[in-house]
Amino acid sequence: MKMKIKATAAAGFTLIELLVVIAIIAVLIGMLLPAVQKVRETAAHSQATASLNQLGGAFSAFNDQTGGYPATLAAFADWCDQNEDELNLCPAFYVDLRANGQLAGWQYSIVPTSSGFQLKAEPIFPGITGSANLVIDQNGGVTDSPAPGADEARSMMFERLRDRCGTTIANLLNLDQAAPSEARAYLGSPARPAEVFAMFDSDHDGSVSLAEIENFQSPVSDLDPFADLIPCVIEEMKLDLVGPDVKMETGAELSDLEGDATAQYFSYDGLCVLTRSYVNKTGIANSMCAKLDAAEDAEQRGDLAAKRGALHAYRNQVTAQSDQALAARRATTLITIARTLEP
Repeated sequence: MKMKIKATAAAGFTLIELLVVIAIIAVLIGMLLPAVQKVRETAAHSQATASLNQLGGAFSAFNDQTGGYPATLAAFADWCDQNEDELNLCPAFYVDLRANGQLAGWQYSIVPTSSGFQLKAEPIFPGITGSANLVIDQNGGVTDSPAPGADEARSMMFERLRDRCGTTIANLLNLDQAAPSEARAYLGSPARPAEVFAMFDSDHDGSVSLAEIENFQSPVSDLDPFADLIPCVIEEMKLDLVGPDVKMETGAELSDLEGDATAQYFSYDGLCVLTRSYVNKTGIANSMCAKLDAAEDAEQRGDLAAKRGALHAYRNQVTAQSDQALAARRATTLITIARTLEP
C-alpha cells in the first residue's frame, strides 16, 4: 500500500526512514503523555483551588445579603443572575455550574453544615482530570485528600494508551518488511528523540502542550496512522474537558520525559512489559518473557544464532497463543515489535 507523503515533512527521508520516524512519533506520544499528565494534574489542582476560593468569597457575599449560605449551586446561580450588575460579585464561571455543578472536569457540590457550609470539588475522572478531592468551608480554609482510585485509574488509562500506541507502531512497521529491522538502530541515535520531539513543538518554544498533541498533523496525507491514535488520546485523557487556555499552557519539555525512548518498545524489557499486559495467563507470559531474556543474554555474549533461536521461539509461542491467551491484534503487535530486535 502506498502512502502520500507531505513534502515538507518528508525532506531528507527515505520511505523506510519515514515509516520508522512515524513509528517513533507513536513511541514519543507514549512517553509524552505521562509527563504532560503530571503537569496537567498539578494545574488542575491549582485551578480547582482557585475556583473554590472565588466561590467561597461569593458565598460570603450571598450570606451578607441573604443571611444564609446557598443550599444548592442552582440557587447560587440564580442569586448571581439577580446581582449581575455588581462587579466581581460572582466568578464568571458560575453559569457553567448551574446545570450539574461540573466545571473543567470537576464536580462541585455544596454540603450545608450547622455553622455554614462545605463546598467540595472532586475530579469527575479520578487520576485523569484530577487526583485530589478539595473542600473549602465558610472560613476560607481549603483542605485536600487523595481521590480514591486515582492511581489505579491513571495506570489503567496509560496501559490502554500504551496498547494503542503499540498497535499503531506495528501497523506502520508492517507496511514495509525492512522497517522493523531499521527501527531500533534509528531510534538509538542520541539526537533522534529531540528531532521527533521538534515535530510536535509547532510553536518552537521547547515544550509540547496538550494542544500541540491534540492538533498534531501527520506527515502522511492519505493513510494517516494517527487517525485513530490521537482521538483515542483525546478520549482517554478527557481532553474535551480541558479549556483551550489550559491546553496551551500545560505541556512538557524533552527533559521531562521519563526513560529511554528505545526501551519503551524496542527493547527486551519493553517487549516483556507489553507481553505481560497483553497475555491473560501469567504462566504463559512468564514463559514468553523467559525467551526474551534468553535472546537478550545471547545478544550480550555475541551469540547471534542463539538470539535468533530465542526470538523465533518467542514469536512461535505468541502465534500459538493468538486468540487464546491474547487477542490476535495484540499477537500481531508483539510479533512485529519482536522483529525490531533481530540483527
